[in-house]
Amino acid sequence: GDDQKAAVTAFQTAMTQAISTRRTAIDTAIQNFQIGIAKIMADRKAAVEDAIVKAKTDFDGALVKAKADCAAGVKPATIRQNMLAAVKNGKTKSEAARKTQETFKTEFEKLKNARKAAFEKAHSDFRAAVEKAKTDLKAAMGNPPTPTSTTQ
Repeated sequence: GDDQKAAVTAFQTAMTQAISTRRTAIDTAIQNFQIGIAKIMADRKAAVEDAIVKAKTDFDGALVKAKADCAAGVKPATIRQNMLAAVKNGKTKSEAARKTQETFKTEFEKLKNARKAAFEKAHSDFRAAVEKAKTDLKAAMGNPPTPTSTTQ
């Protein structure tokens, strides 16, 4: 009678709520992942551009200095040594940009793992909510709850 109708309505409400909760959790996980990716990509881009600008500025400065030293009669060996040091310094800055790439990879893995964990929790919570709704419905209908497997 009315008790059974109420039980079915409660079951439908519980199922709707479980689906909505799972959808919200997954949407939030996806959004957090996308925001995180955008941030680490922007950070990487800024770091690489900064390294390029610094390396070019250093190289251009070394070139100007080499020309000035040459005009001032500085020994060619000294000019060459200074130029090689500037180039080496530029490579060190490029190395810093490569380290930024490693940081990007590490952060990307963290974001992927967080998203995966959020998905797994959303699905696990959903399965638990479905089992509870089934158990409540069976109890309301006068059937004793039977244990069911939630492993999939």
